[in-house]
Amino acid sequence: MGVLLDILLAIAVIFVICVLITYLTVRLFFYRITPQDFDYSSIDISKETDEIKDRHKRSIDGEKWFLSQNPEDVSITSYDGLKLMGRYLPAKDSSVKTVICVHGYRCYSGLYEFGSRLEFLHDLGLNILVIDQRSHGRSEGRFIGMGVPETDDVKKWCELINGKIGADSKIILYGISMGAATVLNVSGENDMSSSVKAVIEDCGFSSAIDEMGEKISSMAHLPKNPFVPMSRGIIKMLGGYDITSKIPREQIKNYKGRLLVIHGGADTFVPTYMHESIYDNATCEKKKLIVPGAEHIMSYYYATEEYQKLVRELADSI
Repeated sequence: MGVLLDILLAIAVIFVICVLITYLTVRLFFYRITPQDFDYSSIDISKETDEIKDRHKRSIDGEKWFLSQNPEDVSITSYDGLKLMGRYLPAKDSSVKTVICVHGYRCYSGLYEFGSRLEFLHDLGLNILVIDQRSHGRSEGRFIGMGVPETDDVKKWCELINGKIGADSKIILYGISMGAATVLNVSGENDMSSSVKAVIEDCGFSSAIDEMGEKISSMAHLPKNPFVPMSRGIIKMLGGYDITSKIPREQIKNYKGRLLVIHGGADTFVPTYMHESIYDNATCEKKKLIVPGAEHIMSYYYATEEYQKLVRELADSI
């Protein structure tokens, strides 16, 4: 009897330790790390690679250009009461086409993520809406949803644009990394706005639970089992959603518009192979660009001309 109690006690201790480690892991990966007023323009990047320094400079310069155009501050209230912020810049000439820019995981802000390409998008004759996802930038929130609760947020942003443009509204959803997973999730929703005519997904993950497994293994150095399923349970308790309720590679099966899939050939943060199931599952009109040597979110900088060509063709086609 004493031996059995010792075994049960040891199991209980191991379980508590696993729960504690899982909780700390979820806190590490799913909670916001920068305040709403964080000034990222002066961060120290002196030890970064020349490629990162160049991306940072182009992002900051692009953001300055965008703000110099006096965009309109806009906001929505999420289903769970968060005030989410964005900036809207009309096209030079009146247009019914709008690109909604949806940034990725723990990016400083939407303007920073998309800064390097905003002037290019504007030159295409597009209205531009750059949003800060929940728990990022100027938006409220403390829990990052990995594209699941953000799906409903982006649908509300589509409603805002349709209210501005009217019945002829045509929307391009353009997401990077977690933002790409978000717009893929939106594409498969039964109540997705009919105004969404095209989706651009740049280095999105095929499944949030698979991406979480990759990070738990590669960054936290923990085994996927039992920590992935335990993390799913804790996320549901703390965040109020099931990370498996929306899976990008499954959602895209329902989409009927145009799709552009982009991924870096050397991406290890969201492994390059993840684009394959997304592209293969899509039954819509689709194109893809895999950029050799490009790491995560770097495809635009490695192959700017080819990247812009495909985006221009997509914008012209809707």
